[in-house]
Amino acid sequence: MRTRRHVFFFLAVLGLTLNTAEAQEYFGKNKVSLGDFDWHYIETEHFTIYFDKNSLPVAEFAAKEAERSLVEIEEALNYEMKGRYPLVFYNSHNGFAVSNISGAELTEFTGGFTEFAQGRVVIPYTGSYADFRHVIHHELVHSVTVELWTGGGWLGAMLNQQATIPPLWVVEGIAEYLSRYGWDIAADNQMRDATITGYVPPIEFIPQGGLFAYKGGQSIFYMIEQEYGREKVGQVIRDVRTAKTIDKALKSALGVGVEELNEKWHIWLKRQHWNEINKHDSPDEIAKSLTDREEEGGFFNRAPQFSPQGDKIAYLSDRNGTFDIYLRSAIDGKDLGRLVEGERSSDFEWMFVLRPGITWSPNGQYIAFAAKSKNKNTLYTLDVKRRKLKKRFNFDLDGLFEPAWSPDGKRIAFSGLKDGWSDIYVVDVETDALHRITHDPYDETNLSWSPDGKWIAMSSDNPDESLTFDGRKDFAYGQYDIYVIRPDGSEMRRVVENEAKESYPKWGQDGKTLAYISDRTGVGNIYVADIDGDEPEMVVTNLLASALDFDWSPD
Repeated sequence: MRTRRHVFFFLAVLGLTLNTAEAQEYFGKNKVSLGDFDWHYIETEHFTIYFDKNSLPVAEFAAKEAERSLVEIEEALNYEMKGRYPLVFYNSHNGFAVSNISGAELTEFTGGFTEFAQGRVVIPYTGSYADFRHVIHHELVHSVTVELWTGGGWLGAMLNQQATIPPLWVVEGIAEYLSRYGWDIAADNQMRDATITGYVPPIEFIPQGGLFAYKGGQSIFYMIEQEYGREKVGQVIRDVRTAKTIDKALKSALGVGVEELNEKWHIWLKRQHWNEINKHDSPDEIAKSLTDREEEGGFFNRAPQFSPQGDKIAYLSDRNGTFDIYLRSAIDGKDLGRLVEGERSSDFEWMFVLRPGITWSPNGQYIAFAAKSKNKNTLYTLDVKRRKLKKRFNFDLDGLFEPAWSPDGKRIAFSGLKDGWSDIYVVDVETDALHRITHDPYDETNLSWSPDGKWIAMSSDNPDESLTFDGRKDFAYGQYDIYVIRPDGSEMRRVVENEAKESYPKWGQDGKTLAYISDRTGVGNIYVADIDGDEPEMVVTNLLASALDFDWSPD
């Protein structure tokens, strides 16, 4: 009899509350060939790492992080991995998406997967070493826990009909808990919102898909750490093997079953978050909502971008079941219709949601955006009035994201991915000439031109202001601050620096100030800073749940 074990994958889902089936419905059903890969491999003590020939630095980073992560996982679970597992890395999500290791469609929301039959861990590099480290750690938790639960590794799980795979909140919750080092801001934001708005389900009814299984499960294990001690987390996971059910494993390790733990968890969440209601503002208290989920449908409205005249807003929405670009009046909120219909043709196979970007030409006639087309990332410009494509740009890059149009209308800057390096590129709109203005392993994202066109603001995890990279294999990463750089790459400086993550810089019309999002309080709020440091920083919002992105009106 064919069982669920034979077709099981563990997926690292990124960023949005879509279950795997829902996410796949957004995407084309047939995989296409991206071309031949020139596979190489390196071996470490516990892993064989496969990579494309142009991705050696990424593979070396992965090798180091895989071994380091394994030590931490084994220590946390008090279990030593016995098997040796292959890790397969792609230098972009486009290559990953056509992997023949999985028969499933791998959308933007899938950050990696662990394949059941042969135990292969498959992960794309998407430009951020911080995200890459997390997914490596997350997927290796799956490798270790399944070996622990089945007693014979992945093949043993298929042969051992007595093997136990617990509910998804356990499987993904422990992977998030260990790979996020217990707790993180994203989990805190989701659980705060879920607790205050009342959509935390009982543990036994946590969905077998979607982001809540990840973050809800992480929350349960973090609560176990806080209430019972960190060693009890590992004991729960170990006891799954002998107890056969999560209820019995919890009773063995903690003395309470699922029902009792559920009561404790819900009370714990309320104690954590209900007292925050009076300390923060909900979005409806400080702003006017222009979209109406109840009336219009959909779950996500992202990447709002004011027109240069300030009278319209272009944005990304899934209100019709696919991610499309819409236009709305910034004056009265009137829906002005759809500009781009995504995911219905080979031109727009996928509209990027995790790294969205819509930008207007300075005369307000056109917008530019990136989309996946024929398994490559393509830059498009579109005539807003006629709602027709004006031009498409194809480059020899592994990824292209978040375009930003220059104020003179002659250039578009964007984040590009090539051979494991995420850099800033600038293209001449008329001649198609492409210039790479950074060349380093750091993530450079969320681009915004100054009104005079002399600077490009960005969020980057570059640890200093150096324009050159010395090629060292050990380098700091993951601390995102706000930088400005000359469009020719001749000068770069950091203008906002602290221990939090800063993102989405937007210029004020005076060309001297930048608004941006910072999570320094544990919630993503909007701040305004003088780029020369002459004026004190201004706090714009004090939100109950994080701002995801925003735009600053021209007035």
